[in-house]
Amino acid sequence: MAELVSQRELPSSPVEQLSGSDIETYYWDPSGELDVSESITLPTAKVYQYDPGNAASPSAYTDVTSTVLLAGSPFIGVGAHANQIGVTVQNLVPQKEYRVELGFTASANHKPERFFRIMCQL
Repeated sequence: MAELVSQRELPSSPVEQLSGSDIETYYWDPSGELDVSESITLPTAKVYQYDPGNAASPSAYTDVTSTVLLAGSPFIGVGAHANQIGVTVQNLVPQKEYRVELGFTASANHKPERFFRIMCQL
């Protein structure tokens, strides 16, 4: 796992989300990662939960991808979010933070990756 503070962190990070059953969808526009003729295929996502007071310890991270990502995530957006990588998250635990790692395979076969953090509030 990469450092918590990184060049790979998206500028909109961190974001705040209320806890509980709130469902939120987030998008990454990776157009800056693509050549003019490239397209996005095979989006990927991983979600790690951690205690913000212990974020420096790699063992403090727990993979919660299967419980936090809604079925169908990640996906390639349409309409206003066309050619963006989308993820929908749910069931966040109060006072925990989440690292959402996004990636995809571009048609030229390179694999850009970025992440953002979610701070879960009560």
